Formats: sequence, C-alpha cells, structure tokens
Amino acid sequence: MTATIAPNTDTALPTVDIFIQNIQTKFLGVITNNDKIEEMFPLIFKKNAPHLMDKYVGYTDFAPFFLNLDNDCKADLLAHLGIKGAKDYPVIDEKHIQRLEAQHPDIVAYGKKDALYYWRQFLIMDGTLNRFQLYPMVINVLQKTLLFFNNHGIVKNVDGFDNEDFREYLLTYSGDTFGNYTNWIAFWKGLNEDTRKALLHHILHVYRG
Repeated sequence: MTATIAPNTDTALPTVDIFIQNIQTKFLGVITNNDKIEEMFPLIFKKNAPHLMDKYVGYTDFAPFFLNLDNDCKADLLAHLGIKGAKDYPVIDEKHIQRLEAQHPDIVAYGKKDALYYWRQFLIMDGTLNRFQLYPMVINVLQKTLLFFNNHGIVKNVDGFDNEDFREYLLTYSGDTFGNYTNWIAFWKGLNEDTRKALLHHILHVYRG
C-alpha cells in the first residue's frame, strides 16, 4: 500500500483545532448532567449508548473516555463534532493479507469483517505496517494528541521539543498543566498557530508515550 507512515502536520492541525473547539461547544458544553446524557447519547452513538453513558459518568475526564472508545464509537462522536474521515480506513494490500492468511489461517474463520480487524492487529504486531497505515488518519491523530496531553501532564511530555515561542509561553502561562481536558484545552488555545503546529509535529512524529 502507499499510505504515508505519519500524517502531514498541516493537514492534521485543523482537525485538532476543530476537535478541541467542538468538544467544548457540541459535547462538553451540552452534556453536563445525567438528564442530558440520557437524551443525547442515543443520538450520538449508534451502538451501546446505555453502556457508554455509564462509562462517561464514571470518568472524571473526557480524554480517557474518548481514548477507551472503540473506533466505531469514536467515529460516531467525531461525526457529531463535525469531523470527517473517521471511517476512512486505508486499503490493506492484498499481499499482506495473503501472507497473514498463510501464517494465521484461524483468523479467516471470523469472517470478512472481523478478519479485517484481526489482520490489522497482526500487521501491527509483526511490524509490517503501523497504525497510521492501517487506521483512519483522523482517529490516529486525535488518539495520539489526547495520549500526549492526558499522560502525566503537559509539561512533562515535551522532552526534546526545542521551540522558543513554546518556552516563552510556558514562562507566562498561569494555568494548571496537569493533563485533564479543561487544562489542556486552555493550554492549547493559548498557543499561536505556528507553535501549535510545531507542538503537534512533536506529538505525532517524536513523542513515544
């Protein structure tokens, strides 16, 4: 297949910006109590809405809720947020599938749809392809961005990120840098576009959290 191994930062940045803006206005800004959750979750999610309601209420932060959704549910939520491309799975080259069928004939028994899920898992595990080549770019970008911000706080994750504007921003930033959604949304929105782009490049191409 001819997919790129990592996303283009210029392409990814608008997705992250729209995601962060619309989390506040279309999701978190509306779903603030149990009555609203019961009303909106069946409209957002096409499957397992009652289970997801319980999960959402059980979390104290948006990021782990999103990170632990399966890809279909992520796609439902992103569609609600006005973000396209969450179901654009790259096509797996037939030669990779044939090799996996020969090595793991048992996965064929799951049927075409489920087998594709297992093929993608096996292709990652054996090092043939990576997630950016196997899953929708939008989901990969947002998954890695949320992992970065949610894992051990914002500042601790910038080792190796040498950016003058970012260093100056940290010196003047008065908010909390602990990695929950209210903190990292405020942090991200305070960065200028060039610094957001540089930080996103670090998240997608350098960060190994």
